[in-house]
Amino acid sequence: AWDHNPLERDSLVTVRRSFHTLKGSGRMVGARELSEFAWAIENLLNRLLDHTLSRTPPILEALRAAVGALPELITQLQTREPLRTDVSAIAARAHALAAGRPAAARSTPEQAEEEALEPQAALSAPAASLAPGAQPSPAMTASAQPAARQTVPDDTLRDIYARETAAHVATVRGYLARESQLPEPHTLPEDVYRACHTLSGSSKMAQARHGIRLAEPLDHWLRRAYGSGLGLGSDDLTLLTDCMAAMESVATHLDEPTGYFVNHWQLLERIERAERALDERMAAAGAHTGVYPALGAAEAPAQEAQPRDEAVEFDPEVAAIFTDEATELIEASERALSEWRSQPDSADSRLGLKRPLHTLKGGARVAGITPMG
Repeated sequence: AWDHNPLERDSLVTVRRSFHTLKGSGRMVGARELSEFAWAIENLLNRLLDHTLSRTPPILEALRAAVGALPELITQLQTREPLRTDVSAIAARAHALAAGRPAAARSTPEQAEEEALEPQAALSAPAASLAPGAQPSPAMTASAQPAARQTVPDDTLRDIYARETAAHVATVRGYLARESQLPEPHTLPEDVYRACHTLSGSSKMAQARHGIRLAEPLDHWLRRAYGSGLGLGSDDLTLLTDCMAAMESVATHLDEPTGYFVNHWQLLERIERAERALDERMAAAGAHTGVYPALGAAEAPAQEAQPRDEAVEFDPEVAAIFTDEATELIEASERALSEWRSQPDSADSRLGLKRPLHTLKGGARVAGITPMG
């Protein structure tokens, strides 16, 4: 679709997301050739989406060749037969184009290796050009994707993510300081909701799985609260205060495993309770006025019978990030279950099993993997 119409940006986003997912899935199962090929194309698509590059015939030709090579790459995983298509040459062309150089039809292995390293070197340029305290653009964050498998972002991405998180947390804390002196309900302004929404987006871009786990449900709750116009209660402000402290901790401890963030499961439970309380307030407001907040005046009270949870669309990017964490959580669940078997009357052992399962539930829902949730 984008080939025929350059304005079909959504189609290009879909292609980029697909290659991103192939990269992550390939790395997970050890399909190195597929994952590195997918990264090369994703890297080129990132440059198009952030407008670093403009659409050209050589870029179109490289993308057509890449999409055409995918079925053979997938089949090769099953058959182990040698590839007929020179996918390393396609990847080298993609890396050269992404670096802004004209790409030859074919490259030597040495050239391909050199070109594959260039995007990593380029990552330092955006950060270096930022003035102290300046905020990077979303496009800058989006284009900075690590080329080798890593459980955490590289130093440049760490710095950008930490800076963005600190700025958004400061916005929310300013609001909390002002509202703490006022009676409830506390009006939720757009800039505060937007700051929390952006925390979710920047966590995805930086592949900060601990941040995603918390920021996504937080965004979901505040989106509904903002739309309802009912404001927040004092307990909600306390919850928001604790969530900001947790997000700040995530941004400064990206190396830590899931077990380090032991308070996340408690915060997720509190967010769930806050959403249930919001439902009750919305229902009460509707019963009093006949108008149901965020639903509209034409909605009937029977609307209350609908399931509370909004359907979350499957997000391949979040799912790919969640998969690494899920493996870790399943292992933790197995250890906890073994401990509970040896001490069946232990409340601590039972709680030790509940924690990773609770986090699995939240992460699966955020990624749109509804059956698992």
